[in-house]
Amino acid sequence: MPPLAPAGVTPKPQTSWLPVPTLPDDVRRRLAGGGSLESRWVWIGLAAATVLCAAALLWWGQRHPRHGWHAARRRIGGGLLVAALGVTSGAAAVNSYVGYFPSVSSLYAYVNGDGIAAPGVTPVLGSRILTASIEAPRLGVRPGKLYVYLPPRYADPRERDRRYPVVYLLPGYPGRSADWFTAGEARSTMDLLIRRGLVPPMILVSADESAGRGLYDSECLDAVDGPDVDRFLTGTVVSYVDSHFRTVRDRRARAVGGMSSGGFCALNLGLRHTGEYSVIGGLEPFGDPGRTGYAHLAWRRSLMVANTPAEYIPTMRFGHRMAVLLDAPQDDGSGLDAARYLAAELVRRGQQVALRVEPDQSHTWRAARAALPYLLIFAATHFVLGPQWEPRPHCGSGAAAGCSPVRTGTRTPTRHRPRSA
Repeated sequence: MPPLAPAGVTPKPQTSWLPVPTLPDDVRRRLAGGGSLESRWVWIGLAAATVLCAAALLWWGQRHPRHGWHAARRRIGGGLLVAALGVTSGAAAVNSYVGYFPSVSSLYAYVNGDGIAAPGVTPVLGSRILTASIEAPRLGVRPGKLYVYLPPRYADPRERDRRYPVVYLLPGYPGRSADWFTAGEARSTMDLLIRRGLVPPMILVSADESAGRGLYDSECLDAVDGPDVDRFLTGTVVSYVDSHFRTVRDRRARAVGGMSSGGFCALNLGLRHTGEYSVIGGLEPFGDPGRTGYAHLAWRRSLMVANTPAEYIPTMRFGHRMAVLLDAPQDDGSGLDAARYLAAELVRRGQQVALRVEPDQSHTWRAARAALPYLLIFAATHFVLGPQWEPRPHCGSGAAAGCSPVRTGTRTPTRHRPRSA
């Protein structure tokens, strides 16, 4: 639980706004391009095929008004085909908006599970994604998948003494630990940023936050009746990664980030465990765990406050200074208000905060994927890695305004707006 300041203590105002990371124009354009399955022409084509098949089925029925088993079988088969095309068209339309399957390869990886980890023989100099099954019976956590991105040259014998910073990524609900490498396209994004020298080689980790229970919405909390997902993610998972991979085993080279409910998880876990992480990346974050989360806490007021950043940040005493990036979609009004409130309160508590508004985006995976490179650059910039690597400064091709501290707290709500159930 975060240490809280005594009641009635007014925090000393401080200015700790950080500059928002920027991307070179060519990198931004390359990462901004939508995937093949996100094109509206996919669902428009499927919708057109549905209409044509339905029209053909009606035409055939009028031309052949016969009865009997063979005719009925053809009508049933045709109806099922039209229904399947209609459902597929609707799913493609939703995906075009949400961006959960940006490409055919992401859909293939989702269907094949571990296919994302080992599509073939990976060159030593290329990046890799490994999977492992991890559990914590004493915490009530069943076996679940852990996905680990290893940067290029990790397996190079000449790099065997090198250790790497780690960014832990949490998906939203409903979701899977693979989501950041399918919907989020974290591998290709990381490869590009490393190749351009915008970040150092880093390890990315995505763990199962459902405690191995499928659609269980844990909100990354230690539930009163179990499972203890908070302790699993901040203890078991971190210990496993540090013991199996060449990591920098220090909070100063460890970040936690996530999107949507995963953004809440990143914020809450990072603030509750400042001794484990130094950087937090909340993409589309909430300021509280919602009714589902409070139910896990049996509606106990002390536990609710201890897991509601919007409530405990104003009186929290920080053992370490944190670097926090909050990223909210422009078209998500309540989410943007919540992010502004959280950012302003963190600044008042003397923390280092950058607030980025994702232009022309809603609360979707498309927004999270667009925000990911900024999270990774932000983390790399604030890791303490020594003189072996420093990020290449970049302020865009235009004016240098992108290098100056961001001023984003102009419309801070006077009170916290809890998210809806």
